[in-house]
Amino acid sequence: MNIWSDFAELGGIISSVIPNSAIGSLGEVVFEVTSWGKIFTFDNYKKQVGVRISSHEIVMQKPILESLGPDTQKILFTIKLRKDCGINPEKMAATLQKYCEDGEALQFILDGKPVGQAKWVINTISENAIYMGLHGEILSSELELTLTEYSEGEKNDFRYYTNDDGN
Repeated sequence: MNIWSDFAELGGIISSVIPNSAIGSLGEVVFEVTSWGKIFTFDNYKKQVGVRISSHEIVMQKPILESLGPDTQKILFTIKLRKDCGINPEKMAATLQKYCEDGEALQFILDGKPVGQAKWVINTISENAIYMGLHGEILSSELELTLTEYSEGEKNDFRYYTNDDGN
């Protein structure tokens, strides 16, 4: 064994999980562009980072601001679903809607690396049907997704407090 065979073995493991054509993934949904015409990507990627601020009112003076710590991050983007690009818009929308309605925490990966320190929950989905077929099937649509950083909470969270009985 040499270093090149180690890299080849590692590359085989990685490519078996995420295809070489992959841009990234959200849970089991893989964003990719292939040479045989499958195009499944997103546009208008925006990431919002903020801090929680509390304002303490003082009589006859300006309020004093207090930082409460970081806020949950948000990611917004638009997915274009087109049947002629190898994606079934109705099936993909249903998959993402199930993730959203179940509140499932998903790993979001771009360029082979996780985005942020935590998993993400699809907070909202807005669907816009662009083209319809003769029988009412959706041929092309856009989904606007809002992902919210999923925090599992700290041990000092109020849910973990106990009374003197240990309950």
